[in-house]
Amino acid sequence: MLQRGFALARVVQRRPNWIVAERAQPFALLAIGWVLCFALPGVGAAQDDEGEDQEVEEVVVMHAIAIAPAGQAPDKDAPPEFLKSLVNAEISFIKRVCEPTDDQMKEIIAAATQAYQATGDIVREPNQQFFAANAVRMMGPGNEQLNENPYDRIRSDAAKYLKPIISKEQYARYETESQQRSDFERAAVVGIIVGLVDDKIPMTDPQREQMAEMLMQDVDHRGYDLQSIQVYLNNSQYLPRLPGEVVREVFNEKQAEAWNSQNSNVSFAARFNADQQMSIDEEWIE
Repeated sequence: MLQRGFALARVVQRRPNWIVAERAQPFALLAIGWVLCFALPGVGAAQDDEGEDQEVEEVVVMHAIAIAPAGQAPDKDAPPEFLKSLVNAEISFIKRVCEPTDDQMKEIIAAATQAYQATGDIVREPNQQFFAANAVRMMGPGNEQLNENPYDRIRSDAAKYLKPIISKEQYARYETESQQRSDFERAAVVGIIVGLVDDKIPMTDPQREQMAEMLMQDVDHRGYDLQSIQVYLNNSQYLPRLPGEVVREVFNEKQAEAWNSQNSNVSFAARFNADQQMSIDEEWIE
């Protein structure tokens, strides 16, 4: 069922500002393999951190996302060590897309290093921990709770520091490639969601296509991304929440009843795995 969902994720990319179908297929197969290789089976564990009064079940999931292992707990203002590999990966992306000169590259590395040094605020204070039903909390490899998705933070920082360094034409290329990357990731997430739902509540082809089209317009606002969605791959007894509009318009009466019986009040914690190291040939910051 998941394979059918992924196939659907490629089908829905038919708009001018998306990845064209001819280009998307080989890229999709590569990226889908990237997504699946990060999924670990059977590693969810229920916890009762919320207390009985809130009746929220906590499910902690270990991602097999290859990030350099964490060392000692950093000072609150110190940049998290595990973000370095993400910064290096984004710099390599910039180098490939923008083809900067040697002088530009030096400025990019300096600016990226400065941005990395300011990432200490991504770690949430211990007294600011939160649990939300049907939400995915991001956790660092040292079990620290994060304020935002690390990938989003690194990419957002790059978009800011890169603009004054390179030419308008180079930056336009970066924006285009970044948008295509985001569009593909969004389509992959939608494909996963549709596949997971279809596995529990079988749908017709038109229903799957309608759900995918609707989710493509909404998935970002639901907080789902390639990292957080993996908690559902690892815990298939739960399903991602769907917008009410999707449930009403896509499901028939029996499917809607089945859907309502599938979901419970669950809070997820997605933790980056520190057991593997990301192999990067180009380590721009150390």
